[in-house]
Amino acid sequence: MPPKFDWTPALHDLTLRGVSVSAAYLAAAWLSWRARARIAADASFRLGLFWLLTAGGLAMLGLNKQLDLQTLIIQVGREIALAQGWYEQRRAVQAAFLAAAAISGLTLAWLGLALIRKQWAQLKWALAGIGLIAAYLGTRAAEITHVGFWQGSLSSDDFFLLELAGAALIAWQAARPAGRKERGGAGSSSATIAQGK
Repeated sequence: MPPKFDWTPALHDLTLRGVSVSAAYLAAAWLSWRARARIAADASFRLGLFWLLTAGGLAMLGLNKQLDLQTLIIQVGREIALAQGWYEQRRAVQAAFLAAAAISGLTLAWLGLALIRKQWAQLKWALAGIGLIAAYLGTRAAEITHVGFWQGSLSSDDFFLLELAGAALIAWQAARPAGRKERGGAGSSSATIAQGK
């Protein structure tokens, strides 16, 4: 019997909330890309890479909010488990997957902080936004693997404000205008937070 998939390549969340979150992600991605483009040729390569990776990650999240690719991945995993005979042990596999995802996330966070270790204070709002989005993704992953402590009372959809707030903080940081003056520095120009000067 061929595998059955409920997922289809379409827009899956056209509710006001779903469209708002998708738009917030894509707008923040665009502003992050512009922040990368504003960096002068002699500016920090690390800052440029930070904004490039941020733009790419936000764009993927914005698209996935509608495409719902995690549903396809779950269904493919279910069919593999059924075909290979370990469907009854799927909870252990799900827990292992969540642990691997957590370790990977912490590793990426450490690498990211190492990348911008000299500029983290200039990117504090963007980093806070990334942290909020990571918290949402953690709740979503826990929900998918059925290990969330709130199971039965809340769902990851109840935490959607984390996504909106995170995207808003990143967008605000990326959109900071150029040419802002440092306090107390008459005539001295400061670079933008996005440029890190």
